[in-house]
Amino acid sequence: MGTLSAAAVTAKRYFAAGFSLVSRRRGTYVLLTVLYVTPALLAALLTVLIQEPNVWQQALLYLLRSITVVLGTLAVMVMVSFHAHGQDMSIAHASRLGVYWIFRYLWTNAHTSLIFWVPTTILISLHARQAEVFPLAGAFQPLADGIWWLVIGAAALAIHTRTMLAPFYAVHGNMPGTLATIESWRSSGRSFWTCLSTLVLASAPVAIPLGIAGGSLFLALTSAQRALFLLALPDLTWAAIQLIRPLLIPAVYGLYKDFWEKEAAGRTAGDLLATAPNLARPLLALTRPLPHFGRWE
Repeated sequence: MGTLSAAAVTAKRYFAAGFSLVSRRRGTYVLLTVLYVTPALLAALLTVLIQEPNVWQQALLYLLRSITVVLGTLAVMVMVSFHAHGQDMSIAHASRLGVYWIFRYLWTNAHTSLIFWVPTTILISLHARQAEVFPLAGAFQPLADGIWWLVIGAAALAIHTRTMLAPFYAVHGNMPGTLATIESWRSSGRSFWTCLSTLVLASAPVAIPLGIAGGSLFLALTSAQRALFLLALPDLTWAAIQLIRPLLIPAVYGLYKDFWEKEAAGRTAGDLLATAPNLARPLLALTRPLPHFGRWE
């Protein structure tokens, strides 16, 4: 209990520092959020209006989603870093710098997505298999379903907590995606409850009201309207995540800075490579010849 209490206190400190950073320039962050939420909302609208898109329409939808999902994240990360260092940063400049890091971010995400989805998919498949092959009688199966989803949700949250620092190590720490993922797993494992508490605390102020609003809206819709809502739900979810980022990213940035400053003392790039497991080194070799844009912190 003491560990959880200490983690909660530390998470409050990270959240307060991140909130203070954003609130001092709230107008800029509001405009940035509106700019990068809009593509996902447009994609949601087009998905409802064009239920069987052609190739060009699919390309447009992919572009709109990518702007929110990828560039929206990077633009907030860049802006938070510059503001944390006391430097001004325009939305246009943050977006331009964000473009430089798209490949590094995507390559890092390839690692974290694999780590996240393999065990999560296995658990979902086991649940489906149990319900199909060994269904429980009466009310026991709904009870089992609830337990399954609690386990799946807890596992997903734990894995996400262990990998959420990877983009910060990759972009702010200028690490190759493989090393960034390894470093995230290590550092979050040493301070798991602090990382989890920060993730939950910084997401909750936006995620909870949005979840309640979305659930209430869904219940108020007709069956036909619910079908359309479910079509748009993936893009609406990305829009919601973009709304969460201006609070979450500054808090997690504080985590990253504290973790990495302690770890990096006395370490060099050669030391970093030496810490990589042998199995990871072929992955590192894949991206070594690619152009490098350098640090901006």
